[in-house]
Amino acid sequence: MMHSFKRLWILTILCGFIILSSCAAPRAGKNITTDDMIPGWIDHPYNSYPASRYIVGIGSGDTRANAENNAIGSISKVFQSNVFVDETVLQNYYENKQGVTATAEIINKTNVKSSQALKNITIDKSYFSSAEGLYYVLAYLNRLDTEELYQQEIEENYELVKDYYSQYNANENKLVKFAYLMRASDLMKVNELLLSQFKIISVTGETIVSPVPVSQLMNEKVKLLSTITVRLNPDGGQSENAAPYLKEIVGKIGFKIVENQAADFDIIYRFTFAPANLGRNDVSGNNWQLELDVKDNINQFTLKTFNYANRTMGISKDQAYEKMMTTLKKELDQQFYKQFMEYIRSI
Repeated sequence: MMHSFKRLWILTILCGFIILSSCAAPRAGKNITTDDMIPGWIDHPYNSYPASRYIVGIGSGDTRANAENNAIGSISKVFQSNVFVDETVLQNYYENKQGVTATAEIINKTNVKSSQALKNITIDKSYFSSAEGLYYVLAYLNRLDTEELYQQEIEENYELVKDYYSQYNANENKLVKFAYLMRASDLMKVNELLLSQFKIISVTGETIVSPVPVSQLMNEKVKLLSTITVRLNPDGGQSENAAPYLKEIVGKIGFKIVENQAADFDIIYRFTFAPANLGRNDVSGNNWQLELDVKDNINQFTLKTFNYANRTMGISKDQAYEKMMTTLKKELDQQFYKQFMEYIRSI
């Protein structure tokens, strides 16, 4: 009886050690090494993956997922470019793709800092350092394969540019013409970014030429912009206070503001504000509202674009007013501009 109890006690202790040991380090999985020797690929990845054929990223982290993300992030930094593309343009580009392509995901990763993993990247090796409690991951991108993806997408975009430019020339409606020019110039800007990244990874040194010169497209756009007119129509309240900010938005688009004559677009807006009853002497505030519609007089369509209400506070009446107008400007610059441009692209 005593010997049986002693054996049971020893077995219990041994099981405890086994459980503790299994918690102390991860089990070796696919492509994970856990030996004490640090793999050479961590410090010298290009010994096994020649830079002429691969872009390699080494990442580390307290979990394998974090190490993978860091390795992918290391590769994505190679694609960072000084070519700026408006986020609205990029978003529109993604949404119009037939599924998400590898290059679209690379753009997404390098420009808007999405957490989405890049395609065409292989996670090839993993190592867990028990001494540091860290995972190490090697990821690579095959230059030649990725170059082919880029070339295909750039050429597809240029074919669309060519088609949009043909549609622009074939139309009489100047807003429709402008919509086609917008789509073409958006794609040209995206291709400018793709080409800057294509040059980084290119193995063959291939040159891809646009079927429509950029300068020609931009000149046509500037010429057409000067013919599209907008009239601002305040609708009571304190609407004139919002007029300078609306003029900025129209100027940002490039349309011409006119007064006392018919226009291609009428922007009808009503801005009102009144002191807020806060029940306090140490702060002031305003309740305010902006209602705004855009009437497309050429296509006989009214775009219900904006209805925004808010309360803004400050330590004085002047500060409360300034904060209100700053918030108003921000909303117009971000939301109204975006909605107006989306409408133009959809014509």
